[in-house]
Parts: sequence; C-alpha cells; structure tokens
Amino acid sequence: MKMKCLTEYDAEREREIEREQYREVYLAKGIAEGRTEMGSLMIKLKELGRVDDAFKAAADSEYRESLFKEFGLS
Repeated sequence: MKMKCLTEYDAEREREIEREQYREVYLAKGIAEGRTEMGSLMIKLKELGRVDDAFKAAADSEYRESLFKEFGLS
C-alpha cells in the first residue's frame, strides 16, 4: 500500500470538503426552486377555485407533476 504524504492527504480532504459544499449549495437551490414551483401551483389552483386539486396535489406527487405540466410550471 502506497503511503500518502500529508500534503496529498490535505489536498484530497480539501477536494472532498469542496464537493460536499457544492452538493449542499445545489441541494438548497433545488429545494428553493421546488418550493417556488409548489407555491406558484397553489396560487394558480386557488385563483381557479380548484381547492380540492390543491389538496390532492399536496398528497399525490404524480398528480402534482401533471398539474405542473398543465400550468407550464415544470
């Protein structure tokens, strides 16, 4: 087994930390975008008086996706 010197270990660890930070940032962005889309969908459904559809969309991901497509939100 090849031994790594301390600087190799440090550089490898630094890259690992950067990758984790990158994942966290993009996960947070994805969550924020999802919340925005969901909020937009709920507003549209409320404006159209489709309250039952809003409840169904909150519980059923396939139905929610179909509504996103219907309203051009995805």
